[in-house]
Amino acid sequence: MNGYEIIETTADVGIDVTADSVDALFTLAARGMLDIMGLLDINSDSYKFSKRITLSGTMEDWLVDVLTAILGEMEFDEIFFSNVFIIISNNMAEIKFAMSHRRPVTDIKAVTYHNLVVRKNDRIYTTRIIFDV
Repeated sequence: MNGYEIIETTADVGIDVTADSVDALFTLAARGMLDIMGLLDINSDSYKFSKRITLSGTMEDWLVDVLTAILGEMEFDEIFFSNVFIIISNNMAEIKFAMSHRRPVTDIKAVTYHNLVVRKNDRIYTTRIIFDV
């Protein structure tokens, strides 16, 4: 059971993510973020660009670092992504990007730690991520 649901908060927006693996949790979290921004095209699977980042700290730190890296690529390089695929292995994240020709409809300023907890129950991972918009 993999998926995400966009949730509205008082001033920000977030997502609840459920996945059966760490890779799926990170990929769905990133896709949820792109969906909030109005960029997600789930049919776009031509991954032409990739980036590797070293991960340290907790799983929550990893998630914030990966999502922040994606936002940073879009903000600093003025390129936008329609889809992502993320692989986590040996404290490294490999992020594969499919390019978008659209600009964001909603800007996300930051990924927050507000109530951020990654939980594992049996083989299912869940988390709620709040974004500063």
